Amino acid sequence: FNGLKEVADNIFKSLPVEMGGVGVAVGEVNTRFKVTGEELQELSTLFIKFAEINETDLNNAIGMTNKIMVQWGVDTKETASVLGLITQKAQDTGISVDGLMNGVQQYGAVLKEMGLTLSQSINLLAQFEANGVNADQAMMGLKKAVVAYTKDGLSMDEALRKTIGSIKNASSETEALTIATKIFGSKGATEMTKAIREGRISLDDLSKSMSEYSGVVESTFEGTEDGIDKFKVASNNAKLALGSLGEAISDVLGPILQGVATVLGCIASWLNSLSPATKQIVVI
Repeated sequence: FNGLKEVADNIFKSLPVEMGGVGVAVGEVNTRFKVTGEELQELSTLFIKFAEINETDLNNAIGMTNKIMVQWGVDTKETASVLGLITQKAQDTGISVDGLMNGVQQYGAVLKEMGLTLSQSINLLAQFEANGVNADQAMMGLKKAVVAYTKDGLSMDEALRKTIGSIKNASSETEALTIATKIFGSKGATEMTKAIREGRISLDDLSKSMSEYSGVVESTFEGTEDGIDKFKVASNNAKLALGSLGEAISDVLGPILQGVATVLGCIASWLNSLSPATKQIVVI
């Protein structure tokens, strides 16, 4: 408990946040990620910043991220990269981080079956969400297309590129729509055809290393800090200092006040035992 309290205090005096939020972060990260000490402080700080810049619920962000990382077998050390990639895709496409994380978890089994990494999956779903593509239709269609292409000896990346390339390079809109309908189904065909032919669905970013995004949360948070935030940090430091002072005063005065209380209690008992006339004389 003392270790958790120390971590919470360190975070509280370094960020413009309320202690309630710090408590949620430290408690949840400690429980879900099984970390303590400096690693707990770093991860808790990271999640607080992530929730702040993306305007999302802190508790939910920690829980959802943990589920995704466990689902994909991603090590805790990669947390900054995962949150950075999600943040970057949210900034690039305008979708919510909640929607993106929910999609990654919901379609995780299919995406993994297709051979995609977590990084590739986040990138692909971000494009779907940003362009209004029906993810259910797209995922099922892509899965079928990729299976067919990989039977011909193509790698997963090559199969995906060929699937999208066949639509993009079709000789006409009608041909492209026909191909898309076979791949994505009638509901998603129109959106996907338009998005692919206009260059809004691309696989160029799918192979980027997730580590490239490890500093996104930190840099974005620093870019949004202002004078009010700095004042809040100073205020938090003052609160901790005054709290320590108050605790020290209480430690010193506590025994004294207990003694005074005992004396006052004896005086009160003695006064109550006197007659009304005697009480009046004592008071006077």
